[in-house]
Amino acid sequence: MTDVWAYITHKDGRIGGVVTPAVGKRELRRFLGDFAIDGYEIKTAQNREEYLAFIKGKPFGPDKKEG
Repeated sequence: MTDVWAYITHKDGRIGGVVTPAVGKRELRRFLGDFAIDGYEIKTAQNREEYLAFIKGKPFGPDKKEG
C-alpha cells in the first residue's frame, strides 16, 4: 500500500487539507476526526500533483480563497 501524502477534507464546496509529513499521528487523528464529526468527506492524495489537482480553484477555510 502506498503511503498517503495528504488528506483533504471537503463538504459543500469547502475544503481543508493536511500534508501528512508535516504533522504527527495524534494531531492528524484529531484534525481528521474533527472534520469527520462535522460531516466532511475525507479524500487521500498520494502525491503533490494529485493534491494540487483536487484543490485547484476550491476555497479553503471559512474566509480564504486559495487553490
